[in-house]
Amino acid sequence: MNVLNPDDRQKNEALQAVLSIAEMLVSRDRDSRTTQETPPAASMAQQLVELTCVILGCDAAFMALSASVTECLQIEATSGFAPEQEHELMQRFEHIRLSNCFKDPSMLAHLAGGRTFVLDLTLPSTQDWRSDSSKREALIMPLLLQSQLAGVIALYRADHRFTTTDISLGQTLAKLAGLVMERERLFHEREEARSQELAQKETHRRMDEFLDLASHELRTPLTTIKGNLTLARRFIVSCLDELPPENNTIRSRLQEIQTMLERADYQTEIQNRLLGDLLDVTSVQKRILKMNLSLCDLARIVHRVVEEHRSTAAMRTIQLELPETRPITIIADASHIGHVLSIYLSNALKFSPRESLVLVQLQLSGQHAHVAVHDEGPGIPLEEQEHVWERFYRVPGIERRTGSSVGLGLGLHLCRKIIEQHNGQVGLESQPGAGSIFWFRLPLAQQHVSLRS
Repeated sequence: MNVLNPDDRQKNEALQAVLSIAEMLVSRDRDSRTTQETPPAASMAQQLVELTCVILGCDAAFMALSASVTECLQIEATSGFAPEQEHELMQRFEHIRLSNCFKDPSMLAHLAGGRTFVLDLTLPSTQDWRSDSSKREALIMPLLLQSQLAGVIALYRADHRFTTTDISLGQTLAKLAGLVMERERLFHEREEARSQELAQKETHRRMDEFLDLASHELRTPLTTIKGNLTLARRFIVSCLDELPPENNTIRSRLQEIQTMLERADYQTEIQNRLLGDLLDVTSVQKRILKMNLSLCDLARIVHRVVEEHRSTAAMRTIQLELPETRPITIIADASHIGHVLSIYLSNALKFSPRESLVLVQLQLSGQHAHVAVHDEGPGIPLEEQEHVWERFYRVPGIERRTGSSVGLGLGLHLCRKIIEQHNGQVGLESQPGAGSIFWFRLPLAQQHVSLRS
């Protein structure tokens, strides 16, 4: 039986410690494929400190990281210190920032460059790093996260000084420890992102269930209200027709009632449109939105929608530009395509000044038809533009200039889904203060391929 001498035993322990640190680099991947719980960050820091002590043959060590808010050093792990020494260290460093923890600026520059050095603890300027009177030197190793100095590992020996070999080995270990800590950070970011994704999916699932239930439950009473309002308006018209001309007081009161009924009818129509969008979005999410496809003239659809908005927004100027070539034949659900343009046009009217022009253009581009709505509204910042097509998203800081303030942030999301089901594309061109152009593009009939289900 071979018996290791003390030097060989120390080398063997150091080698095993190095292998343990290397194992920490790959353990996360293995743990993530099993149901075993992975060690927390504090445990990881403790293991690194203890293993580094073994490799370099040190009596004591601690790891200190810069706090994200205060930038003061926080002791994350210790090894080899008596409880009172550990407590004193924590109190001492909680008020010291990483940026001014050394009197000599060159020391911080060494650490930022990834270099390990020996700190002379006999100097008055290094007393903060002295753990007890028996320690005359400390080996200071940098911890770099994302190439930035994030903390240090300080190691102590009582019996002999650190050699150039220790410094070289310490520098290598510092890089390895930094990789372990960086991997730990990335792992937690990945887990947090995964948890947020799962929570978001569950939130959307519950929201879809609620919207599905609410939209169906509200549709019936709204239909009843709409019907009763229509009957009431007809009754008022009948009363006005039969009323003698001399009854001005009654006529005036009936006309007031008629105006209020018209407002109520208008608001009910808005609620109906919102419910329609809710039902359509729910159908899109369930992939059951029905498309009644047929050959249709896009120019006629665009003209009809523009005329509808001209009649309901008589005080606004809506300019229409159509190509001379007619018809512009597409294979589509005319109702859904009209609804997309109606949403574009409604938004343009709501978010632009009352006196401004709204321009609707239909153009041919190769084998595609291009529909665009130009407005003179506040514009949308570039960082917000990719989000406007998301469900329930409303651009912050943009106020409606005219029309109803009711909205759920569903319209543009629904537009994108409808156009995509027609093998088309949607887009936005906008700059803050320069208005917006919302557009969609559809293939002409001869180039149309089978719709996605």
